[in-house]
Amino acid sequence: MLFTQKDTVKLSVNQKKILSLVIEDPVIAAEALSQQVGINIRNIKNNIAVLKDKGFLKRICPDKSGHWEVIEKGLKIP
Repeated sequence: MLFTQKDTVKLSVNQKKILSLVIEDPVIAAEALSQQVGINIRNIKNNIAVLKDKGFLKRICPDKSGHWEVIEKGLKIP
């Protein structure tokens, strides 16, 4: 995934990793994100909240049966 310069300024390294992982696996759980990004669950949830507030990520349906959707706000996905 490529990020525009404008988006790169807005997103931390961990937030970019989260978005990339969600694109690869939209049903990924917070625990799996935590292991793959290398930060604790609380920080994953905080980063997800930031991504949702900035309009980059949204949750479709409930936690157990739902999935994540990355909103292509300036993101270029190869």
